[in-house]
Amino acid sequence: MSSKTTQANPSQASGERQRTARRIYGGRTSRERTQARRERLIFAALRLYGDAGFRTTTVRAICQEAGLTERYFYESFSNSEELLCAVCSWSMGRLRQLAREAVAASGADPAQRLRASTRAYFDYIQANPGHGRIALFEMEGTSRTTSDHLRAELDQTIELIVELHFEPLGTAPSGLQPELLARALLGATYQLAKEWLQSGFRQPSDTLALQVEALYAALTQRWSDAGR
Repeated sequence: MSSKTTQANPSQASGERQRTARRIYGGRTSRERTQARRERLIFAALRLYGDAGFRTTTVRAICQEAGLTERYFYESFSNSEELLCAVCSWSMGRLRQLAREAVAASGADPAQRLRASTRAYFDYIQANPGHGRIALFEMEGTSRTTSDHLRAELDQTIELIVELHFEPLGTAPSGLQPELLARALLGATYQLAKEWLQSGFRQPSDTLALQVEALYAALTQRWSDAGR
């Protein structure tokens, strides 16, 4: 019984090298280049949606801001609403990251943890009003898709509030539900941020943070009283 050794066809080997060269260009793979273009579109939209608003910003304007042709827009997004949702996810994800980092650096005291995350939230919005505008205004009422996406992002934020500010308090007393308390706290913070942004940041961020801290103090006091 004889065996045959398969040898690579020179033309096939050459074709494979050419395909590899197309996949890797400038030290990056095709997937990495696609991801980089997607990020450029997201950051361009962050600037334009935050300054001019979603409804008045065209795909062409975003592509020009990103330095890309329009065909690359549709490489990553099927329409403008999908891009708006991606922008919202980036901005709110950044807020959650900052809140988590602030709490991690603040210690174990519940009041200090809440103060750290709340001030990180308001400071970010004041430093990046365009980002705040997208999350607080542009997502609402644009479409069912964007409203549902915003709700999902807010749900993630509620989960983080429960993790950072209610789970450390221990088991919830009878009748108190951490998720609902977190929703109430976020709702108050969210509304304060909207009115603050609309006012042109008329009041210092510390003043707004203090109001949220007072609400949390009342909630934790009720938690403590109910647990006795």
